[in-house]
Amino acid sequence: MCFPFDNKKPTTADGIEAVQRLQIIAFCEMSLIFTRCILDFHFGYLYELLVILILWQSWTTLSSCLCQLYILIALYLAFFIFVQFATKVQHQLPILGTTPAERVINFVQIITFVFYLISQYYAFLIQRILKAIELEGSFVKESEYEKGLPQQRQAAQQSYGVFQGRGVAIG
Repeated sequence: MCFPFDNKKPTTADGIEAVQRLQIIAFCEMSLIFTRCILDFHFGYLYELLVILILWQSWTTLSSCLCQLYILIALYLAFFIFVQFATKVQHQLPILGTTPAERVINFVQIITFVFYLISQYYAFLIQRILKAIELEGSFVKESEYEKGLPQQRQAAQQSYGVFQGRGVAIG
C-alpha cells in the first residue's frame, strides 16, 4: 500500500542498498537545486523541492508508488530542460548562451538533464526492489525495529563465549 506515514526499515541487503541509493539521489537532487537557485533564482526551482520530499517519503515508507511518481516528475523535468535547449537550437541561438552567467546556468542545466536521465534509471531499478519488498513483506516497522534492537544485542552476546563452538583443525 502507498501510505506515506508508515516508517519501515528493510531487512534484506537489496532493500538497504535501495534505500541508500534513494538517499544519494535525494542528496544530488538537493545539491543541484540549491546550485540552480544560487545561480538563477526562480520560483519554479522551489517546486523541485517537492521532489526531495517524495524521495524522502519513498525511502522511509519503502513505497514503490512514490518511486513511480518520482520517475514521472523527473521525466517531466528532463523533458522541460530538453525543450528549453531545443528552442534555442530552433531559433539558432548559442546553446550555452552569450554571457558568462548564461553559460554557467546552461551548463548546470545540462548537468541536471543528465542527472534526471540517470536518476530515472536508478529509480526504476529501486522501484522494482521496493515492489518486491512490499510483496514479500520483508520489512520491519520502525517501532518494532527499535524494540528488537536490545533483544538482538543480548542474543549476540549470549550466543558464544570464548573458544566455544566448532573448531577448525590447522595442518
